[in-house]
Amino acid sequence: MGNGFSTYDPLENRQSIYCYKGTDILINKENIRDAKALAEYEADITMIRQYELENEQTVKAER
Repeated sequence: MGNGFSTYDPLENRQSIYCYKGTDILINKENIRDAKALAEYEADITMIRQYELENEQTVKAER
């Protein structure tokens, strides 16, 4: 009889539920499955968002 614990072995099952099957690429909204393309996309989006925050957002100082 079993000991009541799961038989999941992380050393045998390295596939994360957060990654596309057979890869180590995180599941993402754009469905990009190429690591280099995903890194470039993320860098571009980060640069755009940083620009928006620096140039288009008014930050109010509390007094």
